[in-house]
Amino acid sequence: AQGSAAAYDLRRARLDRLIAYRDRFRMEDVVREFEDLQRNAQSPLPSWVTQAAGDAYLAIQEPEKARDCYRDVLRQAPDSFSAAVSLIYALVETEEYDEAIARADALNAAQPITIVEPGRTAPVVNPQRLATEILAANVRAFSGALAEATRRFEILARGAEANVELRMGLARVYGYRGWAQKSLGETLVAATLRPNDRGIALAQASLAFDLRRYGEFESRLESLRNAFPQSRDVERLQRTWDTYNKRELDISVGYGRGPRVPIAGTSFAIDTTLYSQPFLRHLRAFAGYRFSTANTVEGWEDVHRSRIGVQYRGPQLVGLIELNYNNATRSQVGTRVNLTYNPNDHWFFDAGFELFSRDTPPRALRNDIKSNAANFGVAYRHSESLVARLNLRGIDYSDGNKRLEIYPSATMRLYSGPSFTADMGGELSFSFNSRTDGPSAGLAAVDAV
Repeated sequence: AQGSAAAYDLRRARLDRLIAYRDRFRMEDVVREFEDLQRNAQSPLPSWVTQAAGDAYLAIQEPEKARDCYRDVLRQAPDSFSAAVSLIYALVETEEYDEAIARADALNAAQPITIVEPGRTAPVVNPQRLATEILAANVRAFSGALAEATRRFEILARGAEANVELRMGLARVYGYRGWAQKSLGETLVAATLRPNDRGIALAQASLAFDLRRYGEFESRLESLRNAFPQSRDVERLQRTWDTYNKRELDISVGYGRGPRVPIAGTSFAIDTTLYSQPFLRHLRAFAGYRFSTANTVEGWEDVHRSRIGVQYRGPQLVGLIELNYNNATRSQVGTRVNLTYNPNDHWFFDAGFELFSRDTPPRALRNDIKSNAANFGVAYRHSESLVARLNLRGIDYSDGNKRLEIYPSATMRLYSGPSFTADMGGELSFSFNSRTDGPSAGLAAVDAV
């Protein structure tokens, strides 16, 4: 109402409102207001406004614009600590990891370990140094250098066990390395130190899903939706839950040529499985069909396998039970049961049995020979850097042949970097038969891959 005399006050009110939008997580409103102010600005906007705009762009997943905002802030205020930190996170989002690591290390080196505060004579720990130590560890975690990130966070956490940021940083790295239960332990400690923290609540909800604690996840998600209805992190968790509750169709196709009995010749297979929506949170029904054909010594053999069953996915245990109908030389009804148990982040055990094994060689089926099978496997997963497995399979053929198969394998990560990783793996297969004649038999063999 006061016209041009109020222009300064109106502009300042708009700038303050933009900050209020940012603090209320109304990031789209921040961007709209910032871009309108830019178009009509008679002079550069204050650096603290550009900083808020960068935060908003980062939150709505426009990291390139966020990066440019933070660079503008540093041009106006080269000593801005918050802008320097924010720029590093924006560089991570734009996958400019080399610059992000270099800036994080330089910022960390520039911070003294202790400072003398006004009114004190004795030095105290510099809080910005701890922040940059956490930043340097986080950047390495985001860029794939997980072992180094783990080392840094564990050293820091041992020196400050009650620090929530360190606990949550360690939980994040443990999660990246596949150690969901260890990650959950860190978040539980952090929650006792800082109850009702949004970041901790989000992490615990995400871990509940990873650990297949679906009832707990659903309850946590509902609480987060009520407390933070506009949070993009909550929206991401909701999409995860919506995807889990959809139907799923799996299709696999295989083609092979083998020189040795009993898998000699050309073979082809297509396998389809349709899963229902989950019910009772952990269960889902499935129906499937598999067609396979192979060129055996006696000619082509076609195998049709239809199946129905139920799968269970729960904490520490995944299993299925299946009833199948097989139509080859003659019709057969079979069953399959399989269980996988992982008591912790490192060990996995697998066991199952089949009546009318799906791996019965086509030539055996052509000669009216069926088989039953049992399997057992154990795997040790240290982290993303090392996985070792041992699988055993025993097959009992109706012609009297008994076959034992042994499959040891291992995979090791040789290099992990921002742009690519390099793994080396190998597998051996050993097979032993009680008979060396007949359609189901083969010579003892050792293969290496």
